[in-house]
Amino acid sequence: MIQGLTSAELAGLGPDGHTALHTFVALPSAELWLAGSSELGVVAGLRPSSWDSELLGFGVALGPSPVVFGEDDLDVGELAAVLGTKLLERTRDLGCRLLSFRADCKELGISWGFQRAGFVVADTNVQFRMHITDELLEPLRAPGQCCSAALPEDREAVLAMARIFRSDHFHADQRVPRQRADDLYAQWVDNSLTGRADEVLVVRDEGTAIGFITCRLFSERGVIELVGASPSSRGRGVGLALVAGAVSWFHRHGATVVDVGTQVSNVAACRVYQRAGFASVAYGNTFHGWADD
Repeated sequence: MIQGLTSAELAGLGPDGHTALHTFVALPSAELWLAGSSELGVVAGLRPSSWDSELLGFGVALGPSPVVFGEDDLDVGELAAVLGTKLLERTRDLGCRLLSFRADCKELGISWGFQRAGFVVADTNVQFRMHITDELLEPLRAPGQCCSAALPEDREAVLAMARIFRSDHFHADQRVPRQRADDLYAQWVDNSLTGRADEVLVVRDEGTAIGFITCRLFSERGVIELVGASPSSRGRGVGLALVAGAVSWFHRHGATVVDVGTQVSNVAACRVYQRAGFASVAYGNTFHGWADD
């Protein structure tokens, strides 16, 4: 029922001899496992993450979104439970304590099966998308807070804002030390300031950055990766100004679509994206499985 897969074997899965397993492109070196058969099954995988492990202080493995093929929901749940148990075993074998991955909320069999295997839902993510049009751009040009490119002197204020993230899956999991989770996000933002992001924009108040947003460009697709603001900026339109500035930056650099994700619990962020003209397109549960339970 359980077998390892090579990437070359993925194309042979599914009742019609092939299936779209494009989600595995995001983790090309992941170890892959199939529960089921080539007609009905669940494929998932894992790969140790040295970056997350170093910053969190223990071994962390990441997995691509599981892929289901076939029609029988009951069997999918049973297969996912068996697969989840196998992945936790492999997590231990690889010297890791935590396995984290995101799964489409529509895959109820995946959710049931992995929770039965001992995984928990650490957060629920909503993905927003905007197809840039003149009609959507026009209201974003309205007068208000303005943003500009981050400067070296903004770094201290931006990193301080990075340390107040609280709605992500690492902060939500009580087994992850808060200081370690803070360090991870601060390093992520610092990496963005030093080259990971194609642009980091900030809103300033009397010369001090009170909000930031990181922009990454993939051909004609823009991705808003991180957004942060100081507590003193709340209710002042800083979030909308940052998103408007990012969309404008993407438009000037040739993007036709912009994607951004946040947690459903971050109601304020969801409202900002909707006000800016984004529409929700997908929901995903982030699962955590602790291999030392």
